[in-house]
Amino acid sequence: MTMKNSATLMLFALGLLLLGACKSAEMTSDAGDAPPPPPMTMEQELVAKHIEATGGLSAIQAIESVVMAGELYMPAAGMNMPITLTVKRPSNMHVHVKVPAMNMEVTNGFDGETAWEDNPMQGGLRKLDDDQVARFKEQADLDGILVDHEAKGYSVEYAGDADIKGTATKKLKVLRPDSSEIFIYLNAETFVQVKTESEAPNPMTGGTAKVETFMSDYRPVNGVQMPFGLEVVMDGQTFQTITFTQITANGEIDDTIFMYPKK
Repeated sequence: MTMKNSATLMLFALGLLLLGACKSAEMTSDAGDAPPPPPMTMEQELVAKHIEATGGLSAIQAIESVVMAGELYMPAAGMNMPITLTVKRPSNMHVHVKVPAMNMEVTNGFDGETAWEDNPMQGGLRKLDDDQVARFKEQADLDGILVDHEAKGYSVEYAGDADIKGTATKKLKVLRPDSSEIFIYLNAETFVQVKTESEAPNPMTGGTAKVETFMSDYRPVNGVQMPFGLEVVMDGQTFQTITFTQITANGEIDDTIFMYPKK
C-alpha cells in the first residue's frame, strides 16, 4: 500500500463532521398584528427537519469537542489501522492513525490556521498548502456546513430526490466559497444524513476522483445523532471504511495536539 497523500486520505474519512444542521429561523410574533412569517423554501424545510432529527441546534452547539476512536480498513491493502479523530471548537482537528503492518504512525493536525502532517512515507513533518487548509477548516467545523451557511459563504439548493442503496433521500447541492460543490443526501423519512458526494484529489493516483461518503449506525452522543459507521467510495470502488467503537464529547483535551510540532 502507498500513502501518497495522507492528509487528503484523512479528509475523505471525515464526512461525518458534516452534521448538515442549519439554524432554523425563529418564528415569534407579538399578540397583535405582526405579519406571519413567509413560507419556508424547500431548502429551509429540509434543513429544519434535519436539525431536529440530529438532536436540535442547542444540542449541536453545546458540543465543544469530540473524540472518536475506532478502526480504519483499506480493502485494497487488506489493512486494519486504529484511528483517533479529535475535533474542538472553534476550528481545531487532530487525526492519528497507527499502521501496524508498517510499524509506523501518521498524524494530521490543524489549529485553525496551520494544517500539517507527520508521515514517515512523505519525509516526516511538513506544513500543508492552502487548498488543504481550506478543507481542514471545513471539516473542523463542529456545527457543520449548513449552520449559518450564508455567513460562511455557502449557498444551498434543493436538487431533487435520489435513491441511495435502496433508501429514498432528499438531495441538497451546496456551493462552497471556492465555487466547488458538495452534495448532501438526507434520508427522506428520518432526515439524518446518509451520504455526501464531491470531487476531490485521489491520494493514490494524484488525479481527481468522485468521492462518496456513506454514513450509518447512528447513535446519540450528548443528545446529538452521530454515525459510527463510514464507507468512503472513490470512483465506484470502496477506498476505506471506518468503524468507530467510541465517540465521546466535551472531555478534557490538550490543545497542543493541534499545533504544528516543534521538533
